[in-house]
Amino acid sequence: MLILGQQGAVLRVQTPTGQIGCVTARAVEAAVAAPLRRLSLPVATDLLVGPERAAPAWGALAARTPVVVLGQAAQYSLLRGPQGETGWAILWLRD
Repeated sequence: MLILGQQGAVLRVQTPTGQIGCVTARAVEAAVAAPLRRLSLPVATDLLVGPERAAPAWGALAARTPVVVLGQAAQYSLLRGPQGETGWAILWLRD
């Protein structure tokens, strides 16, 4: 979620798909504090500016780069690399 504003204990937020709504501030936990998981990328991976097929890539991470998964939107994962680079990607994980 992207926080758009706050009034008292209520946050106005936008989801990765563009939906806007409100949630209580105490219901939100920073992704930095609790990533969904940590992994090493099995292949080179483009980082996209948004969780959609038409989103442009702004960078890439090499295979075997350690990343943390900060969030999910449909089949896309929000990744943060070791240098703080952050972007959306479809993860192709081996079984």
